[in-house]
Amino acid sequence: SEERSVPPVIKEEQCILCGICVDICPEDVFYGSQKAQLPCVTYPEECYHCAACVIDCPTDAIWLYIPLPMRPWFVDRGPLGEPAHAADPTHPTDGLPRGP
Repeated sequence: SEERSVPPVIKEEQCILCGICVDICPEDVFYGSQKAQLPCVTYPEECYHCAACVIDCPTDAIWLYIPLPMRPWFVDRGPLGEPAHAADPTHPTDGLPRGP
């Protein structure tokens, strides 16, 4: 079956109209969006799900469905590229059960 592309979704109630998503998108998915207005998803088929808009949005106002084959690339990472739980000594990283 063919995977349908789902464009970025702007959550109007959270968007502060900063335009960062418009400026950061490498594929101009938001082309033609006006300053200080809700970004318009003009070319949804051009979105290749890089998630730059999601990552750089200061208010988490963008939702983006990541197609299943691409999901392994979208895991939580810390500031230096390590898994986000690396700084948490209680997080079981080796799959072994932890006792008290």
